[in-house]
Amino acid sequence: MFLEFITSSFPTLMILFVLVVFMYVNRNTDIPASGLFRAAVALLLLITILDYFERLFAGDTEIPSPIKDMKLTVKLRTFTSTSMYILRPILILMELLTISQKKKYRIIMIIIAVINTAVYLPALFGSHHAFYIDDENHWQGGVLSPTIFVVLLIYVGAIFFLSISHFKCSRSKSLIVLAIAVLAALDSIFEYTDALLGYATPVTAMCTLAYYIYLSVIYQQEMRETIAEKELHIAQDKLIILREQIQPHFIYNSLNIIRTLVRTDTETAVESIDNFSEYLQAHFRAIQDDHMVSFKQELENVMAYLSLVQADYTRKIEVVYELSEVGFNIPPLSLEPVVENAVKHGTGADGGTIRIASFIKDDCYIVSVTDDGTGKNNTLTEKQTKRLGVGIDNTRKRLAELCNGRLEMDKRPDGTTVSIIIPIPKEAESK
Repeated sequence: MFLEFITSSFPTLMILFVLVVFMYVNRNTDIPASGLFRAAVALLLLITILDYFERLFAGDTEIPSPIKDMKLTVKLRTFTSTSMYILRPILILMELLTISQKKKYRIIMIIIAVINTAVYLPALFGSHHAFYIDDENHWQGGVLSPTIFVVLLIYVGAIFFLSISHFKCSRSKSLIVLAIAVLAALDSIFEYTDALLGYATPVTAMCTLAYYIYLSVIYQQEMRETIAEKELHIAQDKLIILREQIQPHFIYNSLNIIRTLVRTDTETAVESIDNFSEYLQAHFRAIQDDHMVSFKQELENVMAYLSLVQADYTRKIEVVYELSEVGFNIPPLSLEPVVENAVKHGTGADGGTIRIASFIKDDCYIVSVTDDGTGKNNTLTEKQTKRLGVGIDNTRKRLAELCNGRLEMDKRPDGTTVSIIIPIPKEAESK
């Protein structure tokens, strides 16, 4: 009996096998309704078993039914037929509940399944309204026997229109859903007219497999679009950072200072050109590669920036370095905006003092930038102040994203301290 079940149900079982393989391959991806399809496979396998026993009890198999009692055979065949009439629409209902977004549509689809169940379930208790198996073990249709076919056609039509509208796929991909709808509709029509019998279960399995492939294709398309959109946003964010970080005013001012130095102090002019080149390279490197860099490299970028600032002899900026720890990584261009903020906000028109310190505290690397508060009455424009604020916000965001770090600001009457706090990685703690 088991061997005949395998051979007679071979097409359906092979389709289910392929579906299971697809699901296993995609087990780590978020294919829509993955859990639903696992339930669908189990339900299809149950329907396949019921279909075989219905044929067995009807005498349509090569091996005769082991049950010789006709009354018991009629009851068992009634049970298997009723179960299939109830379960087949539920397969499509499960898919409809997944893609239908509106509650009222879901309720309508569930009500239709309930009505179908209410029509066929009484057959177990002797009702002849839907169908019945007579005393000679012949299937007889009742007044409500077309219900299953009407329900299937309603569900197939609904899944076609909801799939097209919900996923908004291209016309070529819509052909997959159209093919599923046509295949299911033709099977229902042929079965209802007795033109082609015995293919309902494999056709249902084929439609389920095709719909899973359709969802996989749609998922991959949406993933590609999402990735492309993210890459576009990243590129736009990098351009915004580049625009906000590189100051046209500072560049013009540096070039003017270098021009003056060329005439008065050639050696300092050459050094300023090197610093200016390093300043630009640091910014462009950060845009191209947003990975962590060594603190020493970041410090060199800051020193290049400060050297350009100090080349302006109209302001006397003194920088004090208190570096107790330098062997760690930091997001690129995270220290420079903080130092820039100290130069602009924390020093006056005549200059001031900035202290840059690095140390370890509470299992964190800490880089602090402190000004002496002489710039509390500076004359920065609103646009300059806003740009500095954007630079600090960008730094805070990138610290959180790249190293779970944070930025803290302590304002006092005698100055401001901004601290970059980076948790020490566990692998670094173990060394």
